[in-house]
Amino acid sequence: MVVIPDKNTNFVNTNGMKVIALNPRETAGIAYIKKMGGLHLDVFPGSDNLVLGAIARIIMQNGWKDSDWIKKWVNNKWESNSGFGQGTRNTPWQWRTTWGKFQTKGYEDYKKWNLKQKEYDPKSAAKKAGVDVKKLYQAAEWLAKPVNGKRPKTSIGIEKGFYWSNNTGNTNAISSLATICGAGSRPGQVVGRFESSIVSFQ
Repeated sequence: MVVIPDKNTNFVNTNGMKVIALNPRETAGIAYIKKMGGLHLDVFPGSDNLVLGAIARIIMQNGWKDSDWIKKWVNNKWESNSGFGQGTRNTPWQWRTTWGKFQTKGYEDYKKWNLKQKEYDPKSAAKKAGVDVKKLYQAAEWLAKPVNGKRPKTSIGIEKGFYWSNNTGNTNAISSLATICGAGSRPGQVVGRFESSIVSFQ
């Protein structure tokens, strides 16, 4: 979810895809995305973390999280410390060498933490970020709200300016949002660095 350069916008509005761009500036690429029905979160520089935390809160409060994905792939602190992690890396040495010490005790612990953060209140975050709060709710719906019982396929892409500006905070925020939405390791659902950074979903 972040910076979309002025180039490589031919992916917009293909096969029902919607795009959200998180960028302080309205570039020519973002103007095209908006023309094709996309959403521009025109935030103040440095406020990405607030906006991502607020969007995550909206998703969690509405019960739009990807429960199946979380159950299968998100482990708690005991599991990772004991070497009984989720997913394909399931030996003690792999988990101990690839996980740090600063994780939560699982999804419910992250949710509890997020809800305690005053700055992640959508109205507060929107005000500090200089963006219309309605856009945060719209982004949350596009990213995670099921339609006719079917979850949207969400992919999240980031680019250097996003994580170089506030590396740990922004990386944690976008990773948490991606996890809540179930982005990653499935057809049509990825999270990572893209040449043209986008959030897309069908």
